Amino acid sequence: MVLCDRQEANMSGPILVLDAEGTPLMPMAPALARKLTQRGKARFVSHHAFTVLQLPHTVACPALRPITAFITQRPAAAEIILIADGARRSHRLLHIIVDLHTDMVRRLRRRAGHRRRRRARQRYHADRRQGIPFKRRSPAIARSVWRKAHARRQALPHRKPIFSPLIRWRAAALMRVLQALMRLIPISHITLCDAPIAERPAKLARTHAARRTQLEMAYAAEEADHRLRCHYCGTTRGPLQIEHITPQSRGGTDAWQNLVLACAACNQRKGGRTAAEMGHTIQTIRAPAANRTHRTQIHQHLTVRELARQLRPLFPATLRISSSLRVFSDADTDALTARYIAVPVARSRKQTFSSRNYPLSTPMPSRQFVRHKQTIKRRMRVNTALLLPHTASRTRAEVLQAAHAHHGGQQRRVSIGMLCRATRNGEELRGIVSAIHSTGRLTVKLPVWERQGAISWNRTTITSLQSLQILSRERVLFLRDDR
Repeated sequence: MVLCDRQEANMSGPILVLDAEGTPLMPMAPALARKLTQRGKARFVSHHAFTVLQLPHTVACPALRPITAFITQRPAAAEIILIADGARRSHRLLHIIVDLHTDMVRRLRRRAGHRRRRRARQRYHADRRQGIPFKRRSPAIARSVWRKAHARRQALPHRKPIFSPLIRWRAAALMRVLQALMRLIPISHITLCDAPIAERPAKLARTHAARRTQLEMAYAAEEADHRLRCHYCGTTRGPLQIEHITPQSRGGTDAWQNLVLACAACNQRKGGRTAAEMGHTIQTIRAPAANRTHRTQIHQHLTVRELARQLRPLFPATLRISSSLRVFSDADTDALTARYIAVPVARSRKQTFSSRNYPLSTPMPSRQFVRHKQTIKRRMRVNTALLLPHTASRTRAEVLQAAHAHHGGQQRRVSIGMLCRATRNGEELRGIVSAIHSTGRLTVKLPVWERQGAISWNRTTITSLQSLQILSRERVLFLRDDR
């Protein structure tokens, strides 16, 4: 952060306060912050999103009220609501939506496909199950040192849970956002909202008895009185049987769309005829499909577990997990509550070679192909930064690749993930740099606010770099909702 004597700050919403050593204090009202700055008892600290005030002295024993951070998981985002306990009622300070979009799923599938292709070409040795390249029941192995060490590891009562890379990435992203907030706000309590997982609906049953039960439950739910009826005569008396709309003797299958419930008399009267030949038009209900919501809930539940494991050393007594998604409904829902988007900036791309391995017999006519260990790889052009001069005399910027180094100098450096402000067609844009072109242009992504529980982005290209201004280089960026 850079100190400034006077800042034209947006005084709407809570004012974050720091002491002389940078310790966060309780937020204050805009009126009190205005009085302190007019009397020279505080000054603003420049921040790309929040209004931060710093005192010239250190507060030894500050009077802090409990501030709780409620964290709710979503499929592609997370919601953090900061609530401060007041003397009479609770006040909502900030409403932050954390963007959790990532291409890790695509990269994991790409890695799995690469390993599958290598295994198909017999690049690997014999399959190993759980890292054990031999049988456990071998008499020589059973008495070995490795077998005894493996038995001790299996007997440990508290083993660290193993989560997928995507779960660990989501938890680490939320952890980075919380750490950035804790540098500005004295958060004392954490509440993780973990909704109960709904029961997974049964898939299409295979046995005759299970399919009959599944049909009865599905068709009973469609009736107003929840009573089973024959699909031909409509009677509710007597036991019902599973009936094929197109008989199996005429090519009918056991698919859900070919099964209905009928009484024994109608089933016997129909015989080997189809429902259309009997003059009946039957509308079947949809088959039970795989519940994607159930998968999403499990995904969010594992993220909560991993996040709780990382937060427990910081909040040993004030961390709790709630099964209610409306635990913060009693707080003051003021319309002036500031809303932000938090974007954890990913690390810069370090890949300089393609993932494909070429045989050693590949000709190398240019510098694009190089020998890397026991294979041939193709170089990739990865633009990581853009150097801009301070003066307006130079019109062309210099593009840096991953292999180049920047030693400073009288130039500005624009990297991927920085928050910038620029002008395009007379309109001021404020967004995050997402790509650097080899021609010196920049691609900036602009947020589109909250769409179906997630954040979508619009990307635009900036060609004029004269009005480009770097707002923040931090690894966690906050964008305010100015609607």
